[in-house]
Amino acid sequence: MSNLDKKAIEENLKGIKNKIIILSNKGGVGKSTVSALLASHLANQGKKVGLLDIDIHGPSQGSLFNITSQRLMGNEFGRIEPIEYSENLKIISVANMIQNEDDALIWRGPMKTSIITQFIKDVEWGNLDYLIIDAPPGTGDEPMTIAGMIADIKAFIVTTPQKMAIIDVKKAINFLKKMNVPVLGLIENMAISICPECHKEIDLFKSKKSNDTEISPKYNIPFIRSLFEAAEEGKIYEGVQKNNDITKYIEDILR
Repeated sequence: MSNLDKKAIEENLKGIKNKIIILSNKGGVGKSTVSALLASHLANQGKKVGLLDIDIHGPSQGSLFNITSQRLMGNEFGRIEPIEYSENLKIISVANMIQNEDDALIWRGPMKTSIITQFIKDVEWGNLDYLIIDAPPGTGDEPMTIAGMIADIKAFIVTTPQKMAIIDVKKAINFLKKMNVPVLGLIENMAISICPECHKEIDLFKSKKSNDTEISPKYNIPFIRSLFEAAEEGKIYEGVQKNNDITKYIEDILR
């Protein structure tokens, strides 16, 4: 990255107080849902929030917020305008650049790095309290690009309780250490289900939970049926507004 790009990125991000990347080293752990929950909760609390989806090959935020039909537009200054989802929430995703959501983007590393650079450097983010970045699984081009561009980026790692997922969490932690990115916490997702009839907790996995290991800090997120229905319907923002359990959970991890 050129010095000119670095200066442009610093200038563009100077109005953003907190930059947080949500990542995992394994797919299917609920990373995009956690990103959407966090962004929605903060926006509902009156914070100015940007949500950046850098999962090039499998963007999810467009579906979670039901905005896949909207397209990114440029302004009179040649800069990209994010989707204004609400008064407090702006969203950028590759999903809003393609005509058919079933189309596959067959891009190699340099192309992915280029579009992420553009999302960071050329999007009219304005002044934000939080920029939440939803990264794809793994420790490859996308999170490496973000870590190299944003000096004060911090991270949450998302996992599920299986042994194989925990092995990958340790790799993600080591990756972040090497990239000098502070880890705010480990979010353990899908560990339990709440019975809608008796309200008892049900263990979803027989294997050890991540909070029984040496990994710390750790957090549990309950499976909440109404919220997952909201995600499937593209109503994640409204689902967070109506769900006190999720509100309490997010407030706990932000302390």
